[in-house]
Amino acid sequence: MKHISSVSFMLLLFAVAAVFTSCDGCSRQPAAVAEADCHLLFDTVCGERYQMLAHDADTNILRSDYTVCWPRAGQLPDSLEQQLLDFLFGVQYRGEGRVRSLSDGCEAFLSDISLMLMDDDDFSSAVPSPTPVVIDSLHPDSYDNSNTLNLEIIDLGNLVTFVRYSEFYVRNSPHGLYGVTYLTLDRTNHRFMQLSDLMDTTTLGSVLLQAVSQFPDNWETVRNCLFEPDQPLPVPHSFFIDSTRANFVFTYQLYEITPYACGIPSVVVPVQWLATQLPLTPYATQLLRPDADTLATTQDAEEK
Repeated sequence: MKHISSVSFMLLLFAVAAVFTSCDGCSRQPAAVAEADCHLLFDTVCGERYQMLAHDADTNILRSDYTVCWPRAGQLPDSLEQQLLDFLFGVQYRGEGRVRSLSDGCEAFLSDISLMLMDDDDFSSAVPSPTPVVIDSLHPDSYDNSNTLNLEIIDLGNLVTFVRYSEFYVRNSPHGLYGVTYLTLDRTNHRFMQLSDLMDTTTLGSVLLQAVSQFPDNWETVRNCLFEPDQPLPVPHSFFIDSTRANFVFTYQLYEITPYACGIPSVVVPVQWLATQLPLTPYATQLLRPDADTLATTQDAEEK
């Protein structure tokens, strides 16, 4: 990426389309769940924008797009909806405050051009003077950079897991970067679950390292890829509970504990086994049924 001075550049916004639509198929509901009125109602909103930073003969085009499954109005109290906004948009678009609505957050995401400025120190503090130019079409492969944000839903009735997926690519990079994080809503108790609500995390890193070695589901993508195979894992920032409520799935991001080639590392841990390794809270015991079936252990795998 060429450096662009703060004196000679202009920002051209073109092919602008930020469309909010109501769609079916947003909620992925397993066949074994209870009646439909147990579930939240969701709409899908989506948008797309192309932006070009032009400097002399050089152009640098960014395509931004989002697809977000969002609870319909009145489905969540204001406090929980604000937590979900924070989860989706993080601190990136808050400035001095917080994103207070989905439409404001999505517009801020589409307007962001920071990807195109990552290597341009000369104008990192410059204030753009946009000159909008709208065109009818743009070839889908004609952009240099891309930035994607998605929010999907796994609806299990009283437990609803929100899955945030982000991906970006900067031109001339060998590959893009992506991330997946999870946030689970306990509708019965009107709260988003945190690890500290469920367990004592003091020794969780060592317990996860043991689980990586013990359970075959963790071998290929984690055990055989760890940067530091003898060190406790960091306490994860993201996790979810599978549909049987028998297993925790702890997730990390690219490069956090394994190389890029191994993808997003996830450590699967049976609830019953975890309860023998560290204290679960009464809330976790009631919610997760630690007497449920578990994954096969190393010994089981060897017997097969």
